[in-house]
Amino acid sequence: MQNKGMDNKNIIHSNGIIDENYAIVSADEELYCFLGPTIKLITDAIHQVDMDDFMYVMESLNAFAVKSMVLRIRRYDNTFRWCLVTVERTQVNVDGKTHTNIEISDIINLNNHYLALTKAFDTGKKEFWYDDLMPSEELFEMARHEIDDLGENQIHLLLFGIDRAEEMEESLGKELFHSILDEIATELVEFVGERGHVAHYDGNRFLILLKNVGNESNIRSFLESSRTKIRWMYVSRSSALNMEFTIGVSECPRNGKTFDIIQKKLFRAYELAANKGGHCYIIYKEELHGEL
Repeated sequence: MQNKGMDNKNIIHSNGIIDENYAIVSADEELYCFLGPTIKLITDAIHQVDMDDFMYVMESLNAFAVKSMVLRIRRYDNTFRWCLVTVERTQVNVDGKTHTNIEISDIINLNNHYLALTKAFDTGKKEFWYDDLMPSEELFEMARHEIDDLGENQIHLLLFGIDRAEEMEESLGKELFHSILDEIATELVEFVGERGHVAHYDGNRFLILLKNVGNESNIRSFLESSRTKIRWMYVSRSSALNMEFTIGVSECPRNGKTFDIIQKKLFRAYELAANKGGHCYIIYKEELHGEL
């Protein structure tokens, strides 16, 4: 199923999770693209005129209750859109905090595309197993062909690693840990969709190739959405499954125009992220990280 989150700034049925302090814990890529990937509090995106209405609904929201409101929401470009906002208190309690599901839909876009989206809706989800993913050598050869032979306009390479993998495998057991890898592989393939490919790199890491995703805000939206949604998938089950990720990113042509240099900068970006102590991503930039 094609994921068009990076191309669509006008959100429809975009979901997120906020905590009791209104911090965005997890969100669809589409929502990060709409709000901007650096936003941390949902209240920062709500028009001040509508803030009292939002706070009243949130403070009166009981368990299992669902409430909807129409608010002006600030987009990434500082313009406001009338949006239908639906909130529902979750049953998940993490670190003593309650959480709320939030769905935001641009009203004009929702109206214009409702029928088309209804017809296109697909509840099926293909399952992927990390042992059956494309081998890393094949993905790298594909990237080499795209960069060196075809001269594609834009290629991103990502190395996506699970922090503390050995510790988790020891504490959870090999079978459960491998089932977690299966689930993460499935989620990454779903996030990437038709925009690229995913490969298994080694025991706890995956390679991702993305084509023509656009500007840095778009790639950051992909990173924020993928890592927060996967993390929430586990921490909402048990606070012991506090998943964290180290990610390195390099880009052609921004970081160079040959596969060899893009690959080297990918591994360097991952190394820099790992040296920060985990749960970090680095998008390689020559002005910050130097030439190789």
